Amino acid sequence: MKMKEESRMTLENFNENLKKYARLIAETGVNVQDNHTVVLQISVDQAPLPA
Repeated sequence: MKMKEESRMTLENFNENLKKYARLIAETGVNVQDNHTVVLQISVDQAPLPA
């Protein structure tokens, strides 16, 4: 299935959307509040490659 060019997510859009999604989850989805600790476990192979 081919995607239309305008519907493809660019890396720039992906990173911006990821930030927005993380903020939404932190503020409302998981009810993180002041003085709460959030622990993320992320594999280093998920880090963006340097250009």
